[in-house]
Amino acid sequence: MRAEAITKALGGRWFGRNGIARCPAHSDRSPSLSIADGEASRLLLYCHAGCAYDDVYHAVREQLEGHFPKAEHVPIVDNTTSRAATSNAHRAGTIWNTSVSIEGTLAEDYLRSRSIMCDLPETLRFHSALRHPTECSLPAMTALVQRTDGNQLGLHRTFLGPHRPVKSRLQPSKAMLGPCKGGAVRLRTGNSGLIVCEGIETGLSLCGGTESDFAVWAALSTSGVKGLRLPEPRQFNASLVVAMDGDLPGRKAGSELAQRAAAAGWMVETVSAPEGLDFNDVARGKEA
Repeated sequence: MRAEAITKALGGRWFGRNGIARCPAHSDRSPSLSIADGEASRLLLYCHAGCAYDDVYHAVREQLEGHFPKAEHVPIVDNTTSRAATSNAHRAGTIWNTSVSIEGTLAEDYLRSRSIMCDLPETLRFHSALRHPTECSLPAMTALVQRTDGNQLGLHRTFLGPHRPVKSRLQPSKAMLGPCKGGAVRLRTGNSGLIVCEGIETGLSLCGGTESDFAVWAALSTSGVKGLRLPEPRQFNASLVVAMDGDLPGRKAGSELAQRAAAAGWMVETVSAPEGLDFNDVARGKEA
């Protein structure tokens, strides 16, 4: 089964040489999965929301009931891949360094329009013209993805409308850049405990409705939640709250993180948004 057929089977759109569809590895409200044919009949899958290749591959196989050859999944690790990873990391750093304070920008207006009223962290900035995967330039909210030691791993971008504080209609509207695996966007500092959630808007909504001495980290995707590299428990009083989106992938990812954290010595509490919602939806008054 080739990339075009897989794209269409997932309900996506084909653009001649590549396609885009909703990623089945996470709760994808807007299409973020790029699909293409690689060399030697290999299937190329890339989730712009940050899902790991293996998670995407197995989710696609499960959704399509395995109707494409396993031989098409052969991860390619070579000098070209290494150079591309280095280039992406460099681009992420350059974009972050050329982004400006979010205060008073279209990105702040976007967040305020989503009922987010807390102080905005320095890990969020604004860029007036970022290249979108479709090759056009759009304003974007940029978010610093950090390792447990605080150093930069990569960048998360939320593309906005050219003149209005809304997410771009172009897909993907959100995308990672650089080696983001294991990292998170730090939305609030604190020492009494750590709250981990999936999305940036979700995390900011939690900042406005939870104890201010708890740090809040957004892991950016279900794969990010499952693969988050946790700090030493003593850094946060060994207290962890996993705030899960109200869907099966979100709850599954949160449960996996909670089990791993408990085994590492954390005292863990899990909370879930209502069915079909996240905590930003709740802050905006949506109902299940």
